[in-house]
Amino acid sequence: MLGEVRLVGPNGPVRLEKKAFGLLAYLAVEGETPKSRLAGLLWSDSAEATARANLRQLLRRLKMATGDVLVSGADPLALAASVDADVSALRGARRTELAARAAELPLGRLLGQLEFDDAPLFDEWLHSARANVDAARRQAIAAAIDAHERSGRLADALALAARAVELEPRSEDAHRQRMRLLYAAGDRGEALAAFQRLRTMLGRELGIEPSRATTELAREIARSAEQRGPRCAPSASAIPLSLLRPPELVGREEAWARMEAAWAAGQAIIIGGPPGIGKSRLMHDFLNAVAKPFFFSGRPGDRAVPYGTHARVYSEMLAKIDAAKLAPWARAELARLVPALGQAPGPMESEADKIRMLQAEVEAHRLAAREGYDAFGVDDIQFVDAATAEAGQYVMEQLFQDSTVKLRAVLCYRAGELPEAIMAAIREGVAFGLGIHIELEPLPPASVRELLGSLDVPGIADMADAIASYAGGNPLFVLETVKHVIASGTLARAEVARMPPGRIGAILEGTLSRLSEPALQMARVLALLGSNFTLASASAALEASAAATTACWAELTAAHVVHGMGFSHDLIGETVLATLPRPVEVLLRRRLAVALEALGADPALVAEQWRGAGEPCMVGRKLMDAATSSRGVFLPREAAVFYERAAEAFREGGDMIAASEVFKMRDRLLQRAGAAVDNLGSGWRMT
Repeated sequence: MLGEVRLVGPNGPVRLEKKAFGLLAYLAVEGETPKSRLAGLLWSDSAEATARANLRQLLRRLKMATGDVLVSGADPLALAASVDADVSALRGARRTELAARAAELPLGRLLGQLEFDDAPLFDEWLHSARANVDAARRQAIAAAIDAHERSGRLADALALAARAVELEPRSEDAHRQRMRLLYAAGDRGEALAAFQRLRTMLGRELGIEPSRATTELAREIARSAEQRGPRCAPSASAIPLSLLRPPELVGREEAWARMEAAWAAGQAIIIGGPPGIGKSRLMHDFLNAVAKPFFFSGRPGDRAVPYGTHARVYSEMLAKIDAAKLAPWARAELARLVPALGQAPGPMESEADKIRMLQAEVEAHRLAAREGYDAFGVDDIQFVDAATAEAGQYVMEQLFQDSTVKLRAVLCYRAGELPEAIMAAIREGVAFGLGIHIELEPLPPASVRELLGSLDVPGIADMADAIASYAGGNPLFVLETVKHVIASGTLARAEVARMPPGRIGAILEGTLSRLSEPALQMARVLALLGSNFTLASASAALEASAAATTACWAELTAAHVVHGMGFSHDLIGETVLATLPRPVEVLLRRRLAVALEALGADPALVAEQWRGAGEPCMVGRKLMDAATSSRGVFLPREAAVFYERAAEAFREGGDMIAASEVFKMRDRLLQRAGAAVDNLGSGWRMT
């Protein structure tokens, strides 16, 4: 029904009249429909009796043309179960499900070039349905691009950006997004060529020039590609795109050489260092250079939800491989984590049930290996929840013992934030030659000068020594300092020299102080939600319209506070939380708790918001729900912890009877689970 309209049966294509295609399209999009409605839409100018007779004749001719029953039911009518329509992929699916399948969503206009001027009511429905189909695809692709960007998968984001342009070739928003991604990926020439193609198309088809926003983006990209030389200082608002992703990776030659040697030896690579030191950039650049990798990450807030990281990892992974090639049992098991795969089995009731799900994950990795994926990078492993870590340990043990699977790994973590047991396991693995451990150090002054020189910001290289002293050689701090001096208009060496060393918090606070109040509130909501942030939850919590929400997000993006669907760096989020007044936090957390529950969020997440709002009894109720959820996926240890925390919350709230009952529930669970709980490992082990 999308693009060139056609009906294909067991014996090949079947020719149909226009209104037969219209009837099938309506049922594919709207589902079960009364005959009176269909007759009125397709023959609105006829009497009711005539319209019904026309519908009967149309159904008869449809059956004669196909030799089959494509429309079932007496009244109402529906598509027969044997009929598959491409547009059905866009009907009734949740936005998250569509985003997971964005790369495979069918393109094309609903009912192609067919028009229904002779059926004005149907024609009116068709225009509305076309807009809805286009919007569903557009939103799904946009959400998928954001997810890919946030995980550092620029190649995947670019592929979808090209798809967005194909879907809406006259959309400047789609073209601008692709230009920005091309630049971020380091392809300045193609970014400018994309602008010229857009300009030519708009002039030829519409007789207009690109908008000011598109033209200014092209100028920004062009300036960054010119030969460097003396130039006037940019205006305070002109933050170069190079600050989002510096064009060159500098000062990491020694680490890169060690990684190459480890890669050749088949060793795992673990990279540690303080926030902002460049772990993620090094990992992404290296893996993209030597392998076909997956990229995953732990995120703030993951620890609150068992399998929180896990569900996101497999949703992203299965969106990139042909999940249809998985055995039916494996698809069903993985549907526990990725609902878009279909109907999931019932609740897990034993260790065997859990092992079966983990074996399905192993099968997904084997399929990925057959499709050429040979490595994965995991960022911020300090945020990963314990259930995910335990599952990941099992899956990796199985894969590393499988000679048919070639799999390498690079893991990154924040120094000082991993449990000592995990650090001990890393040291043990390195001692046995299974991997290498790299601790990234601050950039030396020469590398800071090289980094600043690559940014193409006039005059900034002259302040290299002062910036290096202030930022301490931390690449993120260097970039944030440059943003500050540009935004504040103080492009002078003396201004930077007067700033106290190591006070990056003051720089970030200055960035936040320049935001409008609505945008600052949006940033606060993002900081409170972490990895569970969505524009829908923010809009509900702030009681803002869609237009106002979009405007706030655009402001945060322009200020480089956010990137993709999260903060440009975790330190920005931490600064937002550190400067959040307590009364405002309580208000926002109350609103978020209500909004998240209405949106069907995990009860553990809702409990966290009630805890922050100072409502212990509400915390207890939601943690009991979280315990029930954990029992449903056979996580008795996590369920017991939730019960214990719920009891403590009730006790804190003064409800001693509820606390006593919940402690009893925990004890009964532990007695029944017994060995299953005792045998659960720490969730981390080098293999």
